Amino acid sequence: MMASFAIGIGLLTFLVHFAFAVGVLVDAGKQEKESRLYFVTEWVWFMTTLLGGVFVATAYWIMHHSQLCPAMHTTEAEQPPLS
Repeated sequence: MMASFAIGIGLLTFLVHFAFAVGVLVDAGKQEKESRLYFVTEWVWFMTTLLGGVFVATAYWIMHHSQLCPAMHTTEAEQPPLS
């Protein structure tokens, strides 16, 4: 009973990690085409997200899509002010 529960939790964990990893891979591919991918290639982000799951996906998001991202600040600065 306990072994099947552990296998189920392990399978569920793998599926969540895999879903996040595929999402990061797709987005990193778009970032790569725009030359805005930081630190490593999209496949390294995929593999690290596959191993690290939500925590690595969060680090990816912070580096590429949050207000901490340098590209986000330059994009906003180039837009005309709303008036």
